Amino acid sequence: MTIKKITIIGVRAFFPALALLTTIFELFNENEWIDKADDIIYFGIAFFALLWALFARNKTPRFFPAIFLVLALATKIIWLFIEGDDLKAVDPDYAVIVFMALSAVVNGGSQIIASRRKKE
Repeated sequence: MTIKKITIIGVRAFFPALALLTTIFELFNENEWIDKADDIIYFGIAFFALLWALFARNKTPRFFPAIFLVLALATKIIWLFIEGDDLKAVDPDYAVIVFMALSAVVNGGSQIIASRRKKE
């Protein structure tokens, strides 16, 4: 395995792995199951994104990470409306949405750079 392949796998796996770690900590801090439901769904999406990042080997389209990102973002935004009255339960979700927005910028930027390099 070359350094380039290791770097590509590392970049693909960084955000899903970070999402998994933050979700694990949040799952232990929540008390009610309704508060844990969105975190369990988010954990599942991040887990499959991490599996894809580690084992896909460039056999999937370039937009595939964006699908995981949109699903995770939609889950958190929908859950904000469901849990909107409980500020203590919703508070960590704001940070997760900012994290996913940062992920979208990095992912989108890397896709644009990769597509430009491919054309040259």
